[in-house]
Amino acid sequence: MTKEREQWKKEYLEERPKFLAEWKEKGTVYAEGENDHADVFISDGIADPDKWFSQEIRPLFILKEAYGGEEDWDEIEWFITGGHKQGKIKNKTWKCIADWAAYIMTHKKWVWTDGGLRSSEYIGTPNDLPKDEWGNQYLNNIALINIKKYGGQPRSSDADLKKHAETHFEDIYRQIEMMRPTHIICGHTAWLLDIVWKKKFGKSIREERNSTWVYNVPNLTPHVKLLDYWHPSSTRCTINGAYLSIDYLFDEKVSEYNESENNENKDAE
Repeated sequence: MTKEREQWKKEYLEERPKFLAEWKEKGTVYAEGENDHADVFISDGIADPDKWFSQEIRPLFILKEAYGGEEDWDEIEWFITGGHKQGKIKNKTWKCIADWAAYIMTHKKWVWTDGGLRSSEYIGTPNDLPKDEWGNQYLNNIALINIKKYGGQPRSSDADLKKHAETHFEDIYRQIEMMRPTHIICGHTAWLLDIVWKKKFGKSIREERNSTWVYNVPNLTPHVKLLDYWHPSSTRCTINGAYLSIDYLFDEKVSEYNESENNENKDAE
């Protein structure tokens, strides 16, 4: 790990507990009705900081909300690292995330060929657990952020999520910034990041839409690309469709294609 990345890790480890404590202290405001679990704060973040800051590819998944529990808990410890959940992953959301993470982390060099973007080089850290079991190496290579960290529900309210994005836009941006991701995979949350960026910088990430669903994210270092995809629990979310979209995410020619597509759209107006 380079000295710069060591510094990133040091800053993250020092700042995360204070940052989350401050977010919890701020509380939250619900746009719709009452919530029985409004006082339950669910933490999130990087699965394994040592691995994460050593990786060339650092995939950050941004979801809507977690839910459950009568007391505060940490989604990273409970789900991703296998501290509480063990055995086969049965939940569709986490099965998809583990599968996508495996697809991302088993590519070392994404090379454009006549047949498309291809690579067969493996960069994951092998262990004895397959990708469909809790605590597998691929889940330990990712990071996770939920837009809403208080009192989540099985069925999300767009009004509540919007209120959280508007209220905590500084917190959401800061949490992403301190993680130093290279790629962001949104589970039907790109519209919420648009709110965050619009409030903080005056311009949304998806200012100009495109057909690849891949966008460059401004105001982050190092350079970050974002995939605007379905939530992993959605019936519209398919394995093959996700693989194609992830290929787009890592295809350097996509930015050129999106720019030409936007120019064509402007000419047609």
